[in-house]
Amino acid sequence: MRLASILVLFVTFICCQTVSAQNTLRLSGPGTWADQTQPLVLEVRVDNDADVDRVRLAIDHDETQITLDDFTVDIASGTPFIEFFPVEGGVIAQIIFDTPLLPAANTLLATLTYNAVSPTAVQDVVAVQFVDGVHGDPAIDNELELVGGSVVSATTGLTFEQYVAGILSFTLGTTDISVGATGISTVFLSTDTPVQGYQFAVAHDPAELVLEDVNLLGTVTEALGADFIIPEVLANGATMAVILDLEAPFEGQIIPVGSQQAIGQLEYSCVEHPLGTPPVEYAIDFIDGVLGAFPVTNIIVSEAGDTVQPEKFGNVVRCLTAPLPTDVQYFAGQLSGDAVVAAEGIPGGAVDVGLFYTEPQFAIDAFDISLSIPCELGFVGLSIVGSTLESVGVEFISTEVDEDAGDGDGCEFTALIVIDSLPPFDGQQAPATATPLLLGTLSGTIPISSPSGTSFPIEFIDGLDGESGTPVDNQVQILGLNYPAVGTASSVEVTLPSGTQFSRGDCNNDGGLDISDAISFLDFLFGGVGTLSCDAACDSNNDGGQDIADAIYALTFLFVLGPEPAAPFPGCGLSAGEPCASFSSCP
Repeated sequence: MRLASILVLFVTFICCQTVSAQNTLRLSGPGTWADQTQPLVLEVRVDNDADVDRVRLAIDHDETQITLDDFTVDIASGTPFIEFFPVEGGVIAQIIFDTPLLPAANTLLATLTYNAVSPTAVQDVVAVQFVDGVHGDPAIDNELELVGGSVVSATTGLTFEQYVAGILSFTLGTTDISVGATGISTVFLSTDTPVQGYQFAVAHDPAELVLEDVNLLGTVTEALGADFIIPEVLANGATMAVILDLEAPFEGQIIPVGSQQAIGQLEYSCVEHPLGTPPVEYAIDFIDGVLGAFPVTNIIVSEAGDTVQPEKFGNVVRCLTAPLPTDVQYFAGQLSGDAVVAAEGIPGGAVDVGLFYTEPQFAIDAFDISLSIPCELGFVGLSIVGSTLESVGVEFISTEVDEDAGDGDGCEFTALIVIDSLPPFDGQQAPATATPLLLGTLSGTIPISSPSGTSFPIEFIDGLDGESGTPVDNQVQILGLNYPAVGTASSVEVTLPSGTQFSRGDCNNDGGLDISDAISFLDFLFGGVGTLSCDAACDSNNDGGQDIADAIYALTFLFVLGPEPAAPFPGCGLSAGEPCASFSSCP
């Protein structure tokens, strides 16, 4: 009987090997898929014993576990015609060869790339397999169409080698460690078989990190109640050996099949933290046969008593920066000595508001500015003429002026400024300064109707979003890290210049601009008739003088719709620096 059984097995083996070698579709890939944060890449291969014109594929997967990310046909020669259709829970494809696929073994046809639905979606095994009569409308079968038209399918000798992978791994979690604190890196187990015991060994560089403790707090092992635990803290690493059910009453504790189950935790501190630079990453990793009085190998012991070495995935510990003691201040207004004061302007006149900064200790790489501005002033752009940014050679400036007063946050100005943004990256910076330095100037116009004493507020407010809708905070970048900038609220103050009110263009002081003003002005210029009581009123083109161009400017406005005179016009007002002895038509 034993001999007969062996013969049956032998015949079955020979038979199956022959069929597989003749016409087989094969899915091949890694033996385990432990790190489900990385793609699973499978190959579709074929064995064929005759010339093939066409291959049809119908491949199935569990869509609760994995999703298909890519299907790539990878034929070594020729330019085949390809049809590819993702379907729910699988994929169907057809490959038509321009020259027949000659008989061969293990020819690569295509590559499939899958991603896990989530890092814990695959709890035990993942299967990808050829299926007939399931996918497509109408449903199709996996087939090889041979030259001459005959078809090889599952019913006529086509066999399949399916893909099934388990999960068996140790994985370390990352952790960030703040100044003066510790951080926890968790040891995770992913397993496709129940586990009754394990041991791990994790190494680090003692010049970079200090291992404070290794324990089972918050783990599945702690919840199950392990009977045997030996932790070991070393200068350059840690080991842990665990047996769950070693002592009576032998309740059968085991770690079940599952993904990313916590089985230990490592508590680290940093030897030092970088000052004012980005965080530094230090490696922690599993290591075999090095750590411990009896060097430990990373293993699991299955419920059946088998000892298996899992795949191992290390990680990093990030030692966070110790922040620089910065004192960044933003100001808006006009410079008076070493202080920034409110900007001043007259009704109808232009007003410039400078943006300034101070930072006494550290040079600055970049500026973000978020400024609430008065809608009435119509600010435009940012000029850096004569500023610190111009002198250091700023390479990137992006500004936005949002004048939509009804968008919920009023009108605002935002700016993103990077001083050294282009090769060869020479390292130019805005200098440290205890006294305000100019970044740039915003220009606007005060409404002509603004009474003296009117104050238009300007305020630095974090989170304003400009026109693009991207929130901007007031901050700077120093050595690759962002630091807040404290903005000082300011304003634009409306003042009235000393002098006499007048109306521009009303040269004859009769209460309005008409042709008589041009005539009386020409009589004065060329005939010596009369006098000018208000020189500024006759300066129609606002160029600071009185000549024939003013008469032409006024006539052009009156008769050919030319531009109107500058303020004050058509009402009365003041204009700084323009002479006006008397003007009875204005109060």
